[in-house]
Amino acid sequence: MATRPTLTPEHRLRDAISTLLRIFLVNERVFPVAGGATRYSPHDFQTLDHLARNPGLRIGALAEFLAVSPTTATSVIDRLVRRGLVSRRMAPDDQRARVLLLTKRGQALSQRILTQDLVNMRALLGTLPPAERAHFTRLMEQVAGGLAAKAG
Repeated sequence: MATRPTLTPEHRLRDAISTLLRIFLVNERVFPVAGGATRYSPHDFQTLDHLARNPGLRIGALAEFLAVSPTTATSVIDRLVRRGLVSRRMAPDDQRARVLLLTKRGQALSQRILTQDLVNMRALLGTLPPAERAHFTRLMEQVAGGLAAKAG
């Protein structure tokens, strides 16, 4: 019987994150993404959440947040406009510019996504003893903040 080599911390973390992504992003039986709204991409979900938190963004600011080109961000917005989730309005300070706003449907979907995300996070934290949950959360915030700072 062959013995499995000891995995490095990097390998172990990769395996753990891969498992989490598979469970949270694919396993619709356990975590029904946003009430069955699985036909949306991660960029769509990120855009809806970001517009819910920052109504009135311009496409350039959205592209910067998503770390994609303005043409890619425009494609995301075009798709969400066609689905009735986002609207483009004239910017109050510049009639030539457009700002992005969630429609009522977009707001409702964004709220369903947030609700599902919180269910997922409760499930994740529920696997840890209560005394370790705050520490785990602080470590994740530290990792996210450090990576965000490097990403610019």
